[in-house]
Amino acid sequence: MEHQRVGAVKGVILDKDGNTVYDLYSEFGISAAADVNFDLTAAGKPRKQCASIVRSVAQSLGGIAYSGIYALCGDTFWDTLITHADIEKTYLYQEGQQLRNGIAYQTLTFGGIIWENYKGYVPANDGSGGVTPFIGATEARVFPLGVPNFFRTVFAPADYMETTNTIGLPRYAKAIPSDNNKGVRLE
Repeated sequence: MEHQRVGAVKGVILDKDGNTVYDLYSEFGISAAADVNFDLTAAGKPRKQCASIVRSVAQSLGGIAYSGIYALCGDTFWDTLITHADIEKTYLYQEGQQLRNGIAYQTLTFGGIIWENYKGYVPANDGSGGVTPFIGATEARVFPLGVPNFFRTVFAPADYMETTNTIGLPRYAKAIPSDNNKGVRLE
């Protein structure tokens, strides 16, 4: 499910072979938001750019309430973000809090956005045995939190007679007795 949800955040859901399952922009007849070139070299720029992103997300939601904004960051973007002069002191303070609280993933709250150095990977398709990150090294993907049904998970009932017209569950297991009743086949 994580792979599909990250695909939803990116706007294109891929299968395990890298083929497009859903292009959400086409499905909903919308265009992708323009990329933001996040300037992490100039003083004062990050806070202004964060404010612009927060406003853009709020406008895109068209008045729907949300509880916050989250950004999944690739490794290079993250490293550049936390070493920016305007952000570094905030990060070092918050990092100390994380160490005290035992949080496993590195996060930073800055400019009204919760930034996370995202660690999601999938096996590479080139047969190398390596991995490909869900989020590119130099990018960050931003999305709102607390929006009703934003990440909606729906399960269907299994294809057994006894599960017809029931609420679907995440997983089903069934023991089917053998014809001579000397064992079971698990499905």
